[in-house]
Amino acid sequence: MPTLFEAGDALRGDRVAIDARRLSNPKTINQSGRHKANAITASDNVYCVVEMPLRVRPRDHQSG
Repeated sequence: MPTLFEAGDALRGDRVAIDARRLSNPKTINQSGRHKANAITASDNVYCVVEMPLRVRPRDHQSG
């Protein structure tokens, strides 16, 4: 499993585990229509792992 270090590297999953020294206060953001989500920023030596991959992937990332 590769570890990404560059600015702009991203990961996406249904569940992501985060290990960090500092977390910001959660902020409520709009997703679509009435749907809401929380956004949080992790800082100071952050390490993330996707624990559960997306169930539905975009067409350009599907295998096969």
